[in-house]
Amino acid sequence: MESREAADGTLVVTHDGTRFAKWLAAGGGALAVAAIAMAVDGSPGDERVLGAIGGAAILGVASLAFAETARFEFAPRRRIIRWRRRWAWWHREGTIRFDEVKDVLVERPIGDHGVPSRRIVLRLADRSTHPLRAAFVPDVSDETLRIAERIRAALGRPVRPAVPESVQSLLEQGRRIEAVKLLREESDLSLADAVNQVDELEARLR
Repeated sequence: MESREAADGTLVVTHDGTRFAKWLAAGGGALAVAAIAMAVDGSPGDERVLGAIGGAAILGVASLAFAETARFEFAPRRRIIRWRRRWAWWHREGTIRFDEVKDVLVERPIGDHGVPSRRIVLRLADRSTHPLRAAFVPDVSDETLRIAERIRAALGRPVRPAVPESVQSLLEQGRRIEAVKLLREESDLSLADAVNQVDELEARLR
């Protein structure tokens, strides 16, 4: 994702996954052509042919998953968020009032290890969630965390969500599981939200 501030103070956050999707689609197409060529030259049931067909299918599905664009405009003067998301043939747009946003979350998929994959989600007052993009994208430089902080600032919220000092102390001692448990007890968060908030705090402490 990328963010920039317009001349009127509006924070513009955008995502364009179509370039990566095109690379995946091109790879899938190349494998499909190779599968056809191998089938013509040899047996259609050959393991290499089946492998190439399987690889082409996987890359094709992956290219659809990443073929998403999004644009969110956080306008502090009017206190509204104008948003638009496109994914393949799917298209949605609308507006959200600032006072409808209860929190700005940074989520990671369950079981994510190594380089973190993240996405930003707006939690609304009616308990529904509104992701800025559907895909979890690798966030090597923690840019997603910084964009979430800019969004919180644009909404007039604390740049960093309030975390009890006891939770931070446990995390500094490397006691991550206990930190998640204590945060759930003190903040009444779901397990997923507590894990995501601890993950965000842990990234800042590094």
